[in-house]
Amino acid sequence: MTTDRDFDRLARAWLELGPDEAPERTVTAILQATETLPQVRRRFRWPAWRDLTMSRSPLFIGVWATVLIAVAGIALLTRPDQHNNAGTPTSPPSSAASRPPASAVAAGTLDPRLVGQWMGDNRPIQEIPLMGGTRLIFTDFGASYLTPANSPVDNYLTSSATATAGTMRLVTGTDLNSDCTKGDVGIYTWSLSPSDRVLRIDASQDDCIPRIASIVGSWWRIGCHDVTDGCLGDLDAGAYRSAFTTFHEAPPNQFPVLYGNLTYAVPDGWANSGDWDSGLELEPSNVYADLAGERPYQKIQVVAHPAIAAQDASCSPSDQPGVQPTAAAMIHAITQLPSVTASAPTQISINLLRGQMVDLSLAPSWSGICPAMGGTRSAPLLHQAGSGDQGWAWRVSAPERWRLIVLDLGGGNLAAIALIDSGTQGSFNELAAEAMPIVRSMRFK
Repeated sequence: MTTDRDFDRLARAWLELGPDEAPERTVTAILQATETLPQVRRRFRWPAWRDLTMSRSPLFIGVWATVLIAVAGIALLTRPDQHNNAGTPTSPPSSAASRPPASAVAAGTLDPRLVGQWMGDNRPIQEIPLMGGTRLIFTDFGASYLTPANSPVDNYLTSSATATAGTMRLVTGTDLNSDCTKGDVGIYTWSLSPSDRVLRIDASQDDCIPRIASIVGSWWRIGCHDVTDGCLGDLDAGAYRSAFTTFHEAPPNQFPVLYGNLTYAVPDGWANSGDWDSGLELEPSNVYADLAGERPYQKIQVVAHPAIAAQDASCSPSDQPGVQPTAAAMIHAITQLPSVTASAPTQISINLLRGQMVDLSLAPSWSGICPAMGGTRSAPLLHQAGSGDQGWAWRVSAPERWRLIVLDLGGGNLAAIALIDSGTQGSFNELAAEAMPIVRSMRFK
């Protein structure tokens, strides 16, 4: 799930259009796009649901602006001389024959398969937090715009959208948040995967250079049942990135990576059922489709900053004192809890990260019941360290079987992965067999 978005992409997108002129407006757009283009550097993360900005380095901006001006100059010097070829069309690039003219798409028609929200990686729009994800939104009344992934109410590069037969036409409207001129026309090709879950957009021509740099690439449909979440829902087989989750504490005055903190691969038949700043959830598609909760549930949950939850009768949101923040110490402490029955811990390595793994279930002798558990026997297990009642919390209940993995990520940071099944031992075994290859594919940044 990657999209090229550095200088090569911006320059290539512009040059491949074969421009035969460079009016002041276009050069200005190039420079504006350059000033908003994040540099290829170590990525940082912006906390989910916060709209922040980070100033770019003036040195890097100056260098990039200089290079783009040079590219523009080369393009102008190498184009055919307009005065010596008056009335003669300039020769287009070899791919131009397949490009549709701007009039090829009738206004007012938008393929309904495009309507909705699509998730992508960071795009060179200054208002989108550095290294945060981006949403591309097509409305049912024929508009398109980009937003930060964590703030889909802030609209940028708003355009009227027309799309039929693999060709898309975007026309810039009146938009104070746009770097383009009203009436700028862009023609793009587009295609969908057989499942309609992955969208690919490529440029044919556009007067708006920032739009080329921001919209071209791959986008993944946001199909979450929870409309307040940005999860993808049902997935095609393949590799994916988290959109919001972060696993490392940020150094002072910096933010760790947000988009792509966690990468993972799934086979057919899985869904991304949750993606938030402190964790990610995957479910078999048949479980995800069971909105009524009529069947036993199965899931993979991955969370950041786990701590042993206080073992008190009220299941309070407090840390259990005296447990060191290491995988070995945490798993050992869990095996000693009176509320669970646990297997002997085993070591596990996931893409060079070392950790501990244990299978567990609620102890038959445990009679406690946590609030909001519907009267089911249950006990606190883990929760988000130091978060009080504001973070995530894991409680193990009577019908569940768990496989719990705690990984040392370095720098005192931990991640916890749980395979959870509320059915039989046989269904848990089936879940473990299918889920462990997914777990072993995970990479943490």
